[in-house]
Amino acid sequence: IDEMKGKDVFVLATANSIRALPRSLCRAGRFDRVIKITAPRGEDAKKIIEYYLSKKAYVKDIDMDSLARILDGSSCAQLETILNEAGMIAGYKHEEAITMEHIMEVCLPIVYDVPPCEEVTEKETYNLEDGNHLINQIVYHEAGHAVVSELLCPDSVNFVYVFDGDSEGGLTDYYNDGSKMPLYWAKSRILSALAGAAAVEQKYGVADMGCRDDLDTAFNCVWNLIAGKSIQGFQLHGCKDTDSEHLSFEQEQAVSNEVERYYRQAKEILSLNKDFYESVAVNLAKKKLLTAKDIQNIKQSCTIVPAYI
Repeated sequence: IDEMKGKDVFVLATANSIRALPRSLCRAGRFDRVIKITAPRGEDAKKIIEYYLSKKAYVKDIDMDSLARILDGSSCAQLETILNEAGMIAGYKHEEAITMEHIMEVCLPIVYDVPPCEEVTEKETYNLEDGNHLINQIVYHEAGHAVVSELLCPDSVNFVYVFDGDSEGGLTDYYNDGSKMPLYWAKSRILSALAGAAAVEQKYGVADMGCRDDLDTAFNCVWNLIAGKSIQGFQLHGCKDTDSEHLSFEQEQAVSNEVERYYRQAKEILSLNKDFYESVAVNLAKKKLLTAKDIQNIKQSCTIVPAYI
Protein backbone atom coordinates (compact mmCIF):
# COMPACT_ATOMS: atom_id res chain seq x y z
CA ILE A 1 0.00 0.00 0.00
CA ASP A 2 2.85 2.38 0.83
CA GLU A 3 4.30 1.85 -2.67
CA MET A 4 1.00 3.00 -4.19
CA LYS A 5 1.21 6.47 -2.63
CA GLY A 6 1.35 9.24 -5.17
CA LYS A 7 0.13 6.96 -7.97
CA ASP A 8 -3.33 6.87 -9.58
CA VAL A 9 -4.27 3.61 -7.86
CA PHE A 10 -7.16 2.84 -5.54
CA VAL A 11 -6.96 -0.24 -3.33
CA LEU A 12 -10.36 -1.72 -2.40
CA ALA A 13 -10.98 -4.50 0.11
CA THR A 14 -14.02 -6.16 1.63
CA ALA A 15 -14.57 -7.50 5.14
CA ASN A 16 -17.56 -9.05 6.87
CA SER A 17 -16.48 -7.57 10.21
CA ILE A 18 -14.27 -4.51 10.33
CA ARG A 19 -13.66 -5.15 14.04
CA ALA A 20 -11.66 -8.26 13.09
CA LEU A 21 -9.12 -6.20 11.14
CA PRO A 22 -5.88 -5.03 12.81
CA ARG A 23 -5.82 -1.31 13.57
CA SER A 24 -2.72 -0.87 11.42
CA LEU A 25 -4.82 -1.62 8.33
CA CYS A 26 -7.50 0.94 9.22
CA ARG A 27 -5.28 3.87 10.13
CA ALA A 28 -4.87 6.98 7.97
CA GLY A 29 -2.93 6.25 4.81
CA ARG A 30 -4.08 2.65 4.66
CA PHE A 31 -7.76 1.64 4.46
CA ASP A 32 -8.95 4.91 5.98
CA ARG A 33 -12.27 5.22 4.12
CA VAL A 34 -15.04 2.82 5.19
CA ILE A 35 -18.13 2.31 3.03
CA LYS A 36 -20.85 0.26 4.69
CA ILE A 37 -22.90 -1.93 2.34
CA THR A 38 -26.19 -3.05 3.85
CA ALA A 39 -28.67 -5.63 2.62
CA PRO A 40 -30.90 -4.32 -0.19
CA ARG A 41 -34.16 -2.63 0.83
CA GLY A 42 -37.06 -0.95 -0.93
CA GLU A 43 -36.51 -0.22 -4.61
CA ASP A 44 -33.02 -1.74 -4.47
CA ALA A 45 -34.44 -5.08 -3.33
CA LYS A 46 -37.14 -4.88 -6.00
CA LYS A 47 -34.62 -4.28 -8.80
CA ILE A 48 -32.38 -7.12 -7.64
CA ILE A 49 -35.35 -9.51 -7.48
CA GLU A 50 -36.42 -8.41 -10.97
CA TYR A 51 -32.87 -9.05 -12.20
CA TYR A 52 -32.77 -12.60 -10.82
CA LEU A 53 -36.27 -13.37 -12.12
CA SER A 54 -35.33 -12.08 -15.59
CA LYS A 55 -32.95 -15.03 -15.81
CA LYS A 56 -35.83 -17.48 -15.28
CA ALA A 57 -37.52 -18.74 -18.42
CA TYR A 58 -41.05 -18.93 -17.06
CA VAL A 59 -42.42 -16.57 -14.43
CA LYS A 60 -46.12 -15.79 -13.89
CA ASP A 61 -48.24 -13.52 -11.69
CA ILE A 62 -45.47 -12.29 -9.37
CA ASP A 63 -46.50 -9.35 -7.19
CA MET A 64 -43.14 -7.59 -7.26
CA ASP A 65 -44.04 -4.88 -4.76
CA SER A 66 -45.28 -7.37 -2.17
CA LEU A 67 -42.34 -9.70 -2.77
CA ALA A 68 -39.81 -6.88 -2.35
CA ARG A 69 -41.44 -5.92 0.96
CA ILE A 70 -41.48 -9.52 2.22
CA LEU A 71 -37.81 -9.99 1.33
CA ASP A 72 -36.81 -6.51 2.49
CA GLY A 73 -33.41 -6.71 4.18
CA SER A 74 -32.47 -10.14 2.78
CA SER A 75 -28.99 -10.46 1.33
CA CYS A 76 -28.42 -10.79 -2.41
CA ALA A 77 -27.29 -14.39 -1.92
CA GLN A 78 -30.46 -15.15 0.03
CA LEU A 79 -32.64 -13.54 -2.65
CA GLU A 80 -31.01 -15.62 -5.37
CA THR A 81 -31.29 -18.83 -3.33
CA ILE A 82 -34.99 -18.28 -2.63
CA LEU A 83 -35.81 -17.66 -6.29
CA ASN A 84 -33.73 -20.63 -7.42
CA GLU A 85 -35.49 -22.94 -4.95
CA ALA A 86 -38.87 -21.59 -6.05
CA GLY A 87 -37.92 -22.62 -9.59
CA MET A 88 -37.02 -26.11 -8.39
CA ILE A 89 -40.35 -26.43 -6.57
CA ALA A 90 -42.21 -25.38 -9.71
CA GLY A 91 -40.30 -27.98 -11.73
CA TYR A 92 -40.88 -30.69 -9.14
CA LYS A 93 -44.62 -30.00 -9.26
CA HIS A 94 -44.56 -29.97 -13.09
CA GLU A 95 -45.84 -26.40 -13.11
CA GLU A 96 -45.45 -24.30 -16.26
CA ALA A 97 -44.10 -21.23 -14.44
CA ILE A 98 -42.81 -19.92 -11.12
CA THR A 99 -45.63 -18.24 -9.19
CA MET A 100 -45.91 -16.20 -6.02
CA GLU A 101 -47.11 -19.34 -4.21
CA HIS A 102 -43.87 -21.16 -5.05
CA ILE A 103 -41.78 -18.25 -3.77
CA MET A 104 -43.77 -18.00 -0.53
CA GLU A 105 -43.37 -21.75 -0.02
CA VAL A 106 -39.62 -21.13 0.11
CA CYS A 107 -39.74 -17.81 2.02
CA LEU A 108 -41.71 -19.09 5.01
CA PRO A 109 -39.18 -21.67 6.26
CA ILE A 110 -36.02 -19.83 5.12
CA VAL A 111 -36.82 -16.22 6.08
CA TYR A 112 -39.40 -16.68 8.85
CA ASP A 113 -38.53 -20.14 10.20
CA VAL A 114 -42.11 -21.44 10.03
CA PRO A 115 -43.52 -24.49 8.17
CA PRO A 116 -44.29 -23.99 4.46
CA CYS A 117 -47.86 -23.30 3.42
CA GLU A 118 -50.05 -26.28 2.59
CA GLU A 119 -53.61 -26.49 1.32
CA VAL A 120 -56.36 -26.44 3.93
CA THR A 121 -58.76 -29.37 3.89
CA GLU A 122 -62.51 -28.87 4.06
CA LYS A 123 -62.54 -30.41 7.53
CA GLU A 124 -60.15 -27.79 8.86
CA THR A 125 -62.26 -24.88 7.59
CA TYR A 126 -65.71 -26.34 8.24
CA ASN A 127 -66.65 -24.68 11.51
CA LEU A 128 -64.81 -21.52 12.54
CA GLU A 129 -67.53 -20.88 15.11
CA ASP A 130 -66.14 -23.70 17.26
CA GLY A 131 -63.79 -22.00 19.67
CA ASN A 132 -62.57 -25.32 21.08
CA HIS A 133 -60.33 -25.96 18.08
CA LEU A 134 -56.97 -24.28 18.55
CA ILE A 135 -56.48 -23.61 14.85
CA ASN A 136 -59.75 -21.63 14.78
CA GLN A 137 -58.57 -19.42 17.63
CA ILE A 138 -55.27 -18.91 15.83
CA VAL A 139 -57.11 -17.83 12.67
CA TYR A 140 -59.04 -15.13 14.54
CA HIS A 141 -55.96 -14.17 16.56
CA GLU A 142 -53.92 -13.46 13.40
CA ALA A 143 -56.90 -11.80 11.72
CA GLY A 144 -57.08 -9.43 14.70
CA HIS A 145 -53.42 -8.47 14.28
CA ALA A 146 -53.82 -7.86 10.55
CA VAL A 147 -57.07 -5.90 10.71
CA VAL A 148 -56.02 -3.46 13.46
CA SER A 149 -52.65 -2.85 11.80
CA GLU A 150 -54.28 -2.28 8.41
CA LEU A 151 -56.84 0.13 9.85
CA LEU A 152 -54.29 2.19 11.79
CA CYS A 153 -51.52 2.07 9.17
CA PRO A 154 -52.91 1.18 5.72
CA ASP A 155 -50.72 -1.16 3.68
CA SER A 156 -48.60 -2.06 6.73
CA VAL A 157 -49.24 -5.84 6.61
CA ASN A 158 -46.99 -7.90 4.35
CA PHE A 159 -48.89 -11.12 4.91
CA VAL A 160 -50.78 -13.09 7.54
CA TYR A 161 -50.28 -16.86 7.84
CA VAL A 162 -51.59 -19.75 9.95
CA PHE A 163 -50.17 -23.27 10.05
CA ASP A 164 -50.93 -26.56 11.74
CA GLY A 165 -49.76 -30.17 11.62
CA ASP A 166 -47.01 -31.16 14.06
CA SER A 167 -47.46 -27.72 15.63
CA GLU A 168 -50.01 -24.93 15.36
CA GLY A 169 -49.24 -21.26 15.10
CA GLY A 170 -49.56 -18.08 13.15
CA LEU A 171 -47.53 -15.17 11.86
CA THR A 172 -48.42 -11.63 10.85
CA ASP A 173 -45.57 -9.78 9.17
CA TYR A 174 -45.53 -5.97 9.18
CA TYR A 175 -43.83 -3.38 7.01
CA ASN A 176 -42.89 0.16 8.00
CA ASP A 177 -42.45 2.44 4.99
CA GLY A 178 -41.28 5.27 7.25
CA SER A 179 -44.25 7.53 6.46
CA LYS A 180 -45.61 7.46 10.03
CA MET A 181 -44.23 9.47 12.91
CA PRO A 182 -42.27 7.25 15.36
CA LEU A 183 -44.72 7.80 18.24
CA TYR A 184 -47.73 6.97 16.07
CA TRP A 185 -46.03 3.84 14.71
CA ALA A 186 -45.11 2.71 18.25
CA LYS A 187 -48.68 3.11 19.46
CA SER A 188 -50.04 1.28 16.42
CA ARG A 189 -47.68 -1.64 17.17
CA ILE A 190 -49.00 -1.82 20.73
CA LEU A 191 -52.60 -1.95 19.52
CA SER A 192 -51.78 -4.48 16.81
CA ALA A 193 -49.94 -6.71 19.29
CA LEU A 194 -52.91 -6.70 21.68
CA ALA A 195 -55.45 -7.19 18.89
CA GLY A 196 -54.76 -10.93 18.68
CA ALA A 197 -55.87 -11.62 22.26
CA ALA A 198 -58.69 -9.08 21.92
CA ALA A 199 -59.98 -10.84 18.81
CA VAL A 200 -60.09 -14.28 20.48
CA GLU A 201 -61.85 -12.92 23.58
CA GLN A 202 -64.33 -10.99 21.46
CA LYS A 203 -65.09 -13.95 19.18
CA TYR A 204 -65.15 -16.84 21.64
CA GLY A 205 -65.37 -15.19 25.06
CA VAL A 206 -62.24 -16.95 26.33
CA ALA A 207 -58.75 -15.85 27.27
CA ASP A 208 -56.14 -16.32 24.56
CA MET A 209 -53.52 -18.75 25.88
CA GLY A 210 -51.13 -18.13 22.99
CA CYS A 211 -50.48 -14.42 23.38
CA ARG A 212 -47.42 -14.38 25.68
CA ASP A 213 -45.07 -12.90 23.08
CA ASP A 214 -47.67 -10.31 22.06
CA LEU A 215 -48.12 -9.20 25.67
CA ASP A 216 -44.36 -8.95 26.13
CA THR A 217 -44.19 -6.78 23.02
CA ALA A 218 -46.98 -4.49 24.22
CA PHE A 219 -45.67 -4.14 27.79
CA ASN A 220 -42.08 -3.50 26.66
CA CYS A 221 -43.19 -0.88 24.16
CA VAL A 222 -45.45 0.90 26.67
CA TRP A 223 -42.68 0.77 29.30
CA ASN A 224 -40.28 2.38 26.85
CA LEU A 225 -42.77 5.15 26.07
CA ILE A 226 -43.55 5.89 29.72
CA ALA A 227 -40.23 5.31 31.50
CA GLY A 228 -37.93 6.03 28.57
CA LYS A 229 -39.71 8.69 26.50
CA SER A 230 -41.68 10.30 29.35
CA ILE A 231 -44.89 10.59 27.32
CA GLN A 232 -46.91 10.74 30.57
CA GLY A 233 -44.67 13.24 32.32
CA PHE A 234 -41.12 13.49 33.62
CA GLN A 235 -42.19 12.24 37.04
CA LEU A 236 -42.23 8.70 35.60
CA HIS A 237 -38.93 8.93 33.77
CA GLY A 238 -36.55 6.12 34.70
CA CYS A 239 -32.82 6.44 35.31
CA LYS A 240 -32.27 2.72 36.04
CA ASP A 241 -29.49 2.76 38.67
CA THR A 242 -31.05 5.63 40.63
CA ASP A 243 -34.70 4.53 40.42
CA SER A 244 -36.44 4.28 43.80
CA GLU A 245 -38.89 1.56 44.78
CA HIS A 246 -41.65 4.15 44.77
CA LEU A 247 -40.82 5.24 41.20
CA SER A 248 -40.69 1.63 40.02
CA PHE A 249 -44.10 1.00 41.57
CA GLU A 250 -45.55 4.11 39.93
CA GLN A 251 -44.09 3.10 36.56
CA GLU A 252 -45.50 -0.43 36.80
CA GLN A 253 -48.94 0.91 37.66
CA ALA A 254 -48.85 3.40 34.80
CA VAL A 255 -47.72 0.74 32.31
CA SER A 256 -50.41 -1.73 33.41
CA ASN A 257 -53.13 0.91 33.19
CA GLU A 258 -51.96 2.03 29.77
CA VAL A 259 -51.85 -1.53 28.39
CA GLU A 260 -55.38 -2.09 29.71
CA ARG A 261 -56.51 1.07 27.90
CA TYR A 262 -54.89 -0.02 24.64
CA TYR A 263 -56.49 -3.46 24.99
CA ARG A 264 -59.96 -1.94 25.32
CA GLN A 265 -59.25 0.27 22.31
CA ALA A 266 -58.17 -2.75 20.24
CA LYS A 267 -61.44 -4.50 21.07
CA GLU A 268 -63.39 -1.39 20.13
CA ILE A 269 -61.65 -1.14 16.73
CA LEU A 270 -62.46 -4.80 15.99
CA SER A 271 -66.05 -4.39 17.14
CA LEU A 272 -66.62 -1.40 14.85
CA ASN A 273 -65.09 -3.27 11.89
CA LYS A 274 -66.57 -6.71 12.45
CA ASP A 275 -67.32 -7.17 8.73
CA PHE A 276 -63.67 -6.64 7.77
CA TYR A 277 -62.41 -8.74 10.66
CA GLU A 278 -64.72 -11.68 9.91
CA SER A 279 -63.93 -11.55 6.18
CA VAL A 280 -60.19 -11.71 6.82
CA ALA A 281 -60.69 -14.66 9.19
CA VAL A 282 -62.86 -16.60 6.73
CA ASN A 283 -60.46 -16.05 3.85
CA LEU A 284 -57.47 -16.89 6.04
CA ALA A 285 -59.11 -20.18 7.04
CA LYS A 286 -59.60 -21.03 3.37
CA LYS A 287 -56.18 -20.04 2.04
CA LYS A 288 -53.96 -20.17 5.15
CA LEU A 289 -51.91 -17.29 3.76
CA LEU A 290 -53.11 -13.83 2.76
CA THR A 291 -50.75 -11.35 1.11
CA ALA A 292 -50.97 -7.56 1.28
CA LYS A 293 -52.86 -7.63 -2.03
CA ASP A 294 -55.40 -10.13 -0.65
CA ILE A 295 -56.01 -7.97 2.40
CA GLN A 296 -56.50 -4.87 0.26
CA ASN A 297 -59.06 -6.71 -1.89
CA ILE A 298 -60.97 -7.86 1.21
CA LYS A 299 -60.86 -4.35 2.67
CA GLN A 300 -62.36 -2.83 -0.48
CA SER A 301 -65.36 -5.16 -0.25
CA CYS A 302 -66.14 -4.26 3.38
CA THR A 303 -67.62 -1.29 5.19
CA ILE A 304 -64.76 0.34 7.08
CA VAL A 305 -65.01 2.50 10.19
CA PRO A 306 -61.80 4.58 10.47
CA ALA A 307 -59.65 3.92 13.52
CA TYR A 308 -57.67 6.55 15.38
CA ILE A 309 -55.06 6.54 18.14
